[in-house]
Amino acid sequence: MCGRMNISDHPGIETLLDEVGLSLGDRSFNPRFNVAPTASLLCIAQQDEMTLVDMHWGLIPPWAKPGKFSGPIINARSESVREKPSFRKPIVESRIVIPANGFYEWRREGKDREAWYIAPRAASGFYLAGLSSISKEGEPQACVLTTEANSAMAKVHHRMPVILDSTDVETWLQSDDTTRIDALMQPAGDVLELTPVTNFVNNARNDGPRCIAPA
Repeated sequence: MCGRMNISDHPGIETLLDEVGLSLGDRSFNPRFNVAPTASLLCIAQQDEMTLVDMHWGLIPPWAKPGKFSGPIINARSESVREKPSFRKPIVESRIVIPANGFYEWRREGKDREAWYIAPRAASGFYLAGLSSISKEGEPQACVLTTEANSAMAKVHHRMPVILDSTDVETWLQSDDTTRIDALMQPAGDVLELTPVTNFVNNARNDGPRCIAPA
């Protein structure tokens, strides 16, 4: 699962974009250490060419009747994405990539929740695989694809985002080959650094470096 992100390191995000031939350019960058669902995400999308698009985090299919969903869908399970009505079209037509410096997950033990920050061990950030659609109101919206946790992540949670290499971003966005796309929706290798953090991050209204400070 992925329910919060850290998108605070301007040079780190620029490095991620540069690796795939993009740049923030004149876009303003607001450091956000505790990005929660419904917030705006800067996403890489394929239009006439690879481009940057601001999207709301959380997807409600434009065909959905009022009340069908209790809230926007923030994650999609990669194992069933081709069968689910909400994702059958986006997985074919509107895959996206979300650059982020890291994400948070919570380990549950009984009633206790322990917050962890997950970041790359040796990189400026992650390319998270996602899907997008256009809302009834015409707004771009995004959700994050998840897969089974790798051995490191399994100590905290049984799910994790699908993480792409920079060399796979173009394939993810542009390929029509189902086999190649499905092969990318796998747990990441040994690339994660997991750090326990304080419950300051639990409140989505809290922000700042304290969110990623070790507990």
